[in-house]
Amino acid sequence: MKNKKPLIALIVLLLIAGVGVTFAYFTSSETIANIFKIGGDYSTTIEENFTPENDWLPGEEVTKEVFVTNTGNISIVARVKYEEVWDKGLDGNMPNDPSTRVAIINFVENSEWVLHTDGYYYYNKVIPKGTKTSSFIESVTLNPDLDLNSTYIDATYTLNITVDTIQADGATDEWGITSSVVSGL
Repeated sequence: MKNKKPLIALIVLLLIAGVGVTFAYFTSSETIANIFKIGGDYSTTIEENFTPENDWLPGEEVTKEVFVTNTGNISIVARVKYEEVWDKGLDGNMPNDPSTRVAIINFVENSEWVLHTDGYYYYNKVIPKGTKTSSFIESVTLNPDLDLNSTYIDATYTLNITVDTIQADGATDEWGITSSVVSGL
């Protein structure tokens, strides 16, 4: 019996250790979500003042102005580019040779829009909330010297304007521009 006491003590000790290890597996975990809204209200509108002519004749000028308004509460940067397309209906698209100057784009005479090497016109200032840019063009004139028997007669002219905006903080990284293009970056 003497030899059994240490064995019983060892078994009791192992049982107590086993119960302690078993309790170690009962754990609890809880997650609390802390949601933060980053930034603010990013919103812009594009306004256009356009007075089209049904039968555009040589020498006639058509108003075409495009403005960018920052309607959010984050400062933004804006850039624009344009594309001219001539279409002659069943004859298909016509080549557009800007050197012919059939449609003359009349740019606004100011230094607020700067033509950059990437082909975009950048508004040269950061646009704070609630403000509007000037327009980069004011009108388009059909060349007054256009021959009425030219291949452009009965064609359709489309001036496509593309406007991009970005929050001012991201313009340097995303568009690769600096304060030499847009002051205030």
